[in-house]
Amino acid sequence: MDEIIKLEKKQSGELPFSDFIECYKHQVYQICFYMIGKRNEAEEIAQTAFIEAYMVVRDYNFDKVSSKLFQITVDLVLDWLQERTTSDYTEIEMAESTESLQKEILQLAVYDRLAIVLRHMVGFSVGEISDIMQIPISNVRRKIHCSREILCKQLNQNSKKYIYLLIPQDKK
Repeated sequence: MDEIIKLEKKQSGELPFSDFIECYKHQVYQICFYMIGKRNEAEEIAQTAFIEAYMVVRDYNFDKVSSKLFQITVDLVLDWLQERTTSDYTEIEMAESTESLQKEILQLAVYDRLAIVLRHMVGFSVGEISDIMQIPISNVRRKIHCSREILCKQLNQNSKKYIYLLIPQDKK
């Protein structure tokens, strides 16, 4: 996708905003929604992320448009989370099995939660997460592993089987 965006930018001299949004809207929204847990706020943050990223990408030449967009998205989400407390979260409308998992994910430390969301809810590789979070790959792997362990301990026996369906183990 980054190559397509760069090619379109070079050909026209301007990066088409609608194409920019279309390429990344689902991933950006997923990051926001799974980190925050509120649909309206996630949509607002996603919109803000696109506007900010578009302005930056339009004016500067970045090799990875998506990395810059995701870094801006993560920064906005973290800013939003710093302004609110965990008690502000509302019940998320989800299936019974994912509801308890979502609750436990929201209880994780912010950067552990971010690693889990980026890896398993959005589907980024460990290397991509390392770039987005700006931490070493070994730290990303540790955060994902520790977060899975915490989630397994927190979920009751009936829900434990769902964690392996929803958050599969990385293949080595």
